[in-house]
Amino acid sequence: MGEAIKNRYEFVVLFDVENGNPNGDPDSGNMPRIDPESGLGLVTDVCLKRKIRNYVETVKEDAKGYKIYIKEDVPLNRSDREACESLGITETEDKKVTEALKKLKKSDKDVDIKLRDYMCDNFYDIRTFGAVMTTFVKASLNCGQVRGPVQLGFARSIDPIVSQEVTITRVAITTEKDAENKSTEMGRKNIVPYGLYRVEGYISANLARKVTGFSEEDLDLLWEAIINMFENDHSAARGKMAVRELIVFTALLVVALWKFDVVLDVLKAIWGILFPFVLGGAIAFVTNVPMSFLEKKIFGRAKKEDKIVEKLARPISLFLTIVFAVGVIVLVMFGVIPQLTRTIGTLMRSIADFIPQMQSWIREFSHNNQEIMKLVDQVQFNPDQAIKWGISLLGNGAGNMMNITMSAVGSIVSGLAAFFVAFSFACYVLFQKETLQVQIRKVFFAFLPKEKADAFLKVCSLTYQTFANFLTGQCLEAVILGCMFVVILSILRMPYALLIGVLIAFTALIPIFGAFIGCAVGSFLIFMVNPKQAILFIIVFLVLQQIEGNLIYPHVVGESVGLPSIWVLAAVTIGGNLMGIVGMLVFIPLLSVFYTIFREFVYLHLKKKQIKQVTKTEIEEYTAEEMVNSDISEVK
Repeated sequence: MGEAIKNRYEFVVLFDVENGNPNGDPDSGNMPRIDPESGLGLVTDVCLKRKIRNYVETVKEDAKGYKIYIKEDVPLNRSDREACESLGITETEDKKVTEALKKLKKSDKDVDIKLRDYMCDNFYDIRTFGAVMTTFVKASLNCGQVRGPVQLGFARSIDPIVSQEVTITRVAITTEKDAENKSTEMGRKNIVPYGLYRVEGYISANLARKVTGFSEEDLDLLWEAIINMFENDHSAARGKMAVRELIVFTALLVVALWKFDVVLDVLKAIWGILFPFVLGGAIAFVTNVPMSFLEKKIFGRAKKEDKIVEKLARPISLFLTIVFAVGVIVLVMFGVIPQLTRTIGTLMRSIADFIPQMQSWIREFSHNNQEIMKLVDQVQFNPDQAIKWGISLLGNGAGNMMNITMSAVGSIVSGLAAFFVAFSFACYVLFQKETLQVQIRKVFFAFLPKEKADAFLKVCSLTYQTFANFLTGQCLEAVILGCMFVVILSILRMPYALLIGVLIAFTALIPIFGAFIGCAVGSFLIFMVNPKQAILFIIVFLVLQQIEGNLIYPHVVGESVGLPSIWVLAAVTIGGNLMGIVGMLVFIPLLSVFYTIFREFVYLHLKKKQIKQVTKTEIEEYTAEEMVNSDISEVK
C-alpha cells in the first residue's frame, strides 16, 4: 500500500432515481424509505457502502490488498481465520482458534494490533469504512474494532418524494391448486417516479494515518467507485439510478477561503521571494533565442571539432547577445530620446502656432457665430506651462511605477538587487540549460508514469519552441515594419520619420492592432506641422498596414508558430478581449500549441479508421499493401 493520505476531505454526492426503489424499508413492506416529518426520501449509509464494496470487488476481483470483508453469503469468520493464520494459528475450529489466541496473547501483547493491521492491509472496505471484527472471541481477544477514515451520512432527497404503488401481473403460479383455479397472480411493487438525493461524506486523514493506512491510491479508487457505484448494480427494482455530481472539498481549500487575507499575505511573501527567479527565467527565455542563433551560426561546426571552442561558444554568444541588447538601449537613449526631446519642443511651438490658425478656420466656417467664437476664443495654449505639466506628469508616473515595482519585489530585496539576482540566475540557466533539462526529465520520469511523463515533456518542448518562434517572428515583423515606415516617410520628406518609424516598430510588438497606436500618435505629430501630410501619412499607413497584415505578418509570425493566418487573427481577437495586450501576445503561441496537439490527435484517429486522406468530395483509405508496409495496423 502507498503512503496514507495527508489532507482532510469533505464531499457531497448527488444521485437520482427514476421509476425505482433506491432503498427499501423492511419495516414498511419494503417501501421506499421516507422521513415521515419532512416527506424527504432516505437512503441509508449501509446501502451506499454496499454499492461501493460491490464496485471495488468487481474491478479488483480480490486482488492483494483489495479484498472485501463484508460480502453477501460469505461468513465473516472465514476472513478472520486468514488473520489468525498470518500469526501461525492454523486451527480449523473456532473454539481451538480462541484458545490458541489466548495463549499467544500471553506471550505477545501486540497480537490485537497485528490482527487489526493484517485486516486493514488486506481488506479495502475495512481500510476505508472500518469494521467490528468479533466473530471468534469477546472483549480484547478479537481481530479488532476499526474506525474507518471514510464516513457517510444518510442520503436525503432534495424535494419530498411520492411513493407510488404499482400493481403487477405475473404468469408464474405458485402451486398446483392455484393453477387449477387461475392463470395469473397479482403482485405489487413500490417505486419513486423521480427523486434527486444528496449525501455528505467525510474523510479523516488522522484516522488514515494512525489506524488503517488509507492511501492516495485508495482515495482515487473511492472516487471512482462513488461515481460508478450504480453502473454495475442495475435492476428492475431499483429503476434507473445514476450519480450526477461528486463535489470534493479539501481542508486546504476551506482554510484558504476562511483565512483569505492570511493566505493572500503568504502568497505575496512567496511571490516576493520567487520574483527574482521568475524574472530571471523570463530573461533567460528571451535571451536564449538570439544566443542560440549566434551559437549555432558562429560556432556550429567548430564546436564538434575543438573542445576549447565548445567551452567558449556559450559565453561568447551570451556576451554578444548582451552587447547587442545594450547597444539597442544606447541607441534608443542617445538617438531616439534626443530627437524626441527636440520633437516635443517643436510640437509645443507647432501647437501654439496651430491654435490661431484653427480659430481663424472656425471663424470663417461659422461666419463669426458669437456663441461658437466664445468657446473657440477660450482655447489657450502656453508652451512653458505645458512643459511643466508634462514634467510633473512624468515624475508622478515614474513614482507610481517605482512604487508598483517595489511592492512586487517586496521587502526582501531592493529592485536593483532583485535584477542582479534575476540576471545571475538567467546566466546560470543559460550556461547549464542542457543539464537542467536532463534533471527536469529525471524528476518527471521518477514521479509520473512513463507515458504521461513523456507526453507532458513533449507538450512542454512544443510550447517552448512555439513561444520562441513567436518571439522571433514578432520581433522580426516589428523591425521590418519600422524600417518600411522610416524609408517611405524619408522618401516623402515627412517630419519625424525616424521617431515615427521607431514608435510604430515598438507598438507593432502588439500583434495585428499595435501599429494603429503608433499611427494615431504619428498622425497627430505630422498634423501639427502639416495637416495635408498627415492625411498622406494615414494613406501610406493603410497601404503599408495592408501589406504587413496580409503578407508579412501571417507568413513571418504565422509560419513561425505553425498557425494558419485565420487562426492568428482569431487568437489575437480572443486574447485581446480576455486579457488585453498580454492576451494578444500570449494567445498566438498558446493556440498554436493547442492546434498542433489537436491536429496530431485527429491524424491518429484517422489512422485508426484506416483513412489516408480526406478531400472535399472523397475519402481515400489505405490499401492492403500500405497497411502491411506501415505500422498503421498496429495503432490501437
